[in-house]
Amino acid sequence: MKRVAVLSIDGVPIDLWNRFMDEGLLPRFSAFSEACGSKAVRMRSVHPCESATAWTSYATGNNPGRHNIYGFTDRDLDGDGRMILNNAMRRTGSTIWSRLSESGKRAVAINVPVNFPPEEVNGTIIGGFLAPGIDGIVHPRSLEKELHRRGYKADPDNSLVRTDLEAWYQDLVHTEEVRVRLGQDLFDEGGWDLFHLHIMGTDRLHHFLWEQHENKEQPWEEKFRSFYRKVDAWLGSFFDRDDGETLWVVLSDHGFCGIKSEVDINALLEREGLLLLGDHPFEFCRNVLPDSLCYSMLPGRIYINLQGREPNGTVPVGDYHDVRERVRDALMDMRTEHGCPLFKEVFRREEIYRDASGEHSDGYLKGKPLGTSYEKAPDLLAWNEEGFDLKAGFSSGATPFRKEHINGMHTWHDALLWVSKGEVIADASIQDVAPAILSILGVEGLGMDGNPSF
Repeated sequence: MKRVAVLSIDGVPIDLWNRFMDEGLLPRFSAFSEACGSKAVRMRSVHPCESATAWTSYATGNNPGRHNIYGFTDRDLDGDGRMILNNAMRRTGSTIWSRLSESGKRAVAINVPVNFPPEEVNGTIIGGFLAPGIDGIVHPRSLEKELHRRGYKADPDNSLVRTDLEAWYQDLVHTEEVRVRLGQDLFDEGGWDLFHLHIMGTDRLHHFLWEQHENKEQPWEEKFRSFYRKVDAWLGSFFDRDDGETLWVVLSDHGFCGIKSEVDINALLEREGLLLLGDHPFEFCRNVLPDSLCYSMLPGRIYINLQGREPNGTVPVGDYHDVRERVRDALMDMRTEHGCPLFKEVFRREEIYRDASGEHSDGYLKGKPLGTSYEKAPDLLAWNEEGFDLKAGFSSGATPFRKEHINGMHTWHDALLWVSKGEVIADASIQDVAPAILSILGVEGLGMDGNPSF
């Protein structure tokens, strides 16, 4: 194959995709897949399984302990400890697009999450989710006027969900249609070796309409299915451009399920006496009081309040492992009001993350930070039982369990991967996709954690 085209559909579980295929809801994909003689396989996400972390693992072929993106937000340990929004400037390691560019190849990447600010590569990069707007979102910068002319947006107005669900749905569809038309034009310009268009709208659909779909609540069940018909048509419009020399890849980054309850881990930690919160809930660095043993950031990230690392850290380095085990035991014992366990597992960070050398080096535990991404990893990672959506507020006395307007949540085990030609390894990780693409394009993926999954 001379080039690779990736069409990613955020948050689509393989079981839902296969069911919709069986029901005839995805005729364009079904026909093209049958013509290629290939089927989608199950793929694993990363921990935590959310879009910022998973798509960065896709882009770098690395685990979060190397690429430094552990969630939508993080604490700024290099500054005053406040909470900051993640972006590509905080990402470490080379991306698939930069590696191709360094090898003299050209890449186009549209709307991939946490890809803002855009890298100055040989090709076109349009940032996606977590970008603050469209100013400065695109490389080359000369395309910015075109984005404005088309009414391009990085995301629909999701605040409308609380006030006008129909207006939000129309905005969701319009946002994706504008993006797809732009993608078609950039695809048709040619000259690229890797093309990637990311459809974020499926994730949004699932967050706000999953329960209506499960309950077959009209008119939203039909709108849910209608959106998938549109996704199928969008994919089909690219498949129509097949030249016989393009390898096609369709993948998601995680699955989805319904929400039984949101779970505020910090509220539970406060109840256990492991976290003390002050009177400044919107000032994270001030509100975790010095006598706290730990705190959480969503989804499921637990940080020991380590002296010398955290803004108000008081846990001595010598007590780190004992305190971490105490916190882990407390989390594993946590239950709902009806006695149901909340977590499948609470991982110690060294069980799921590693640094660039394949080790678990942490200078904070020796009194001298090394400045590695691994050092910024959560000390514990809580993996939720299905249906419990992990949150982390910083208001003292908050209710641990609630359910609001978000009614769908991410799952780790059931992302999907489909490739038009060749063998595909089932149950591989999303970090195994980049080395596969690079290998097909004749570029070495040296130093990546992932192994080619196709």
